[in-house]
Amino acid sequence: MTHEDRDRPVLSARERRFVGRLEAAFGPAPMTPARRAALDARVERRLARRRWPAAAAPALLLASIAAAFVWNGRPPAADRPAPVAEAAGAEVAPDAWERRLFYSDLSGNALEEDESGVLLPPDYAAIESLFFGG
Repeated sequence: MTHEDRDRPVLSARERRFVGRLEAAFGPAPMTPARRAALDARVERRLARRRWPAAAAPALLLASIAAAFVWNGRPPAADRPAPVAEAAGAEVAPDAWERRLFYSDLSGNALEEDESGVLLPPDYAAIESLFFGG
C-alpha cells in the first residue's frame, strides 16, 4: 500500500459507480500507440529544451546590481546643483504653493480665511458668519 492509497478516502459502491461514470463521460479517448509515442516525444523535447528565464537570471542580476551602484553613487545632496528657484534667488514660501494647489477655489472666487486660518469660499464664509457670528 502506497502513501497515496492510505490518504485516499474509502469510497462506497455508489460513489465508485459515480466516479466510473465521470471517467467514462469526461475521460480522454484512448490513444493509439503511435499517437502515444508522438506525445511522449513532444513532452520529452519540451522538457529537454532550455528555458529562457533561467538564462536571463544572471543578466537581470547584473542589471539590478549596476542600478544599485548608480543610485548609491550619486553625489550627496550638498554637492548637487541647486534647483532653479534657489539658483535665481527666489524665495518660495512652502505655504504659498500649497495654498494655491489645495485651497484654491476653482470658480475663480477669492477664498476668505476665518479666524482659525481655514480657507472658505465666500458662500461658506457667509454661512459660517450666520452660525458663528464671524
